[in-house]
Amino acid sequence: MNGNPLFNLLIITLFLCIVIVKQSAAKPGHERQTAQQFNNWFVPSVNIRFHKYVGLYVEGQLRFNQFIHNQQHQFRTGLDIHVNEQISFMPVAYVYTWNYQYGEFPMAIVANEHRMFEQFFFKFKSGIVQWNNRFRMEQRWIEHNVKGTDGIIIREGWTYRNRFRYRLLANIPLNHSTMQAKTLFLSFWDEFFVSFGKNTTYYLPDQNRAYGGVGYKFNKNGTINLGYMHQLLTSANGARAESNHTLFIGFNYDFDLRNLRKR
Repeated sequence: MNGNPLFNLLIITLFLCIVIVKQSAAKPGHERQTAQQFNNWFVPSVNIRFHKYVGLYVEGQLRFNQFIHNQQHQFRTGLDIHVNEQISFMPVAYVYTWNYQYGEFPMAIVANEHRMFEQFFFKFKSGIVQWNNRFRMEQRWIEHNVKGTDGIIIREGWTYRNRFRYRLLANIPLNHSTMQAKTLFLSFWDEFFVSFGKNTTYYLPDQNRAYGGVGYKFNKNGTINLGYMHQLLTSANGARAESNHTLFIGFNYDFDLRNLRKR
């Protein structure tokens, strides 16, 4: 652990919080239907640094059920403000989500989503382990669609919801002491989601993602990750859940354009 006792206390507290909220999601005496499913996600992303303090984040997510059926796809982007090399935040960011009918509990009517979010991120090292903390607050506008008598889907409006997310990630280099070029590393993270607000009917954590895998930092700017992610996804009323066993492939590249401004 880190020599700073405050850092050690913070990490222990965060892990305990994750365990507590995950345990609270299971209500004794309440039977819940759970579907065991197999998915695969491909997540490419880029960080574009324009200035010492300013950057842009762009991400796509291609999510499939059983490798061939569309599950959900996303486009995400946000303005990244770098306070220093350890702390950054996104004051404004946007996501568009394409949803599809899939699996054992398909949605009756497909509803896509617009989303705004704000994010705070900080990282630090504890020995050789690099810890990343991400806090995200989301404002979600989900289509409210109905099927007309002729079978045509009609949008009647939007349902607004709020959601909080927290992710704790640890990268452990295997062949170097730091995350430098040509580093093979292990990666573990857990993220939980809590919805709140007037349109929320299930106030316990309604989604959790736990990941374990390997990664390779092939140069100072690029990394690739391959691993297993378990996604527990609970329905809006808590009566049904998806236990999604997921092959996760991630790719990230950092473009630093600051030197171009000096030429």
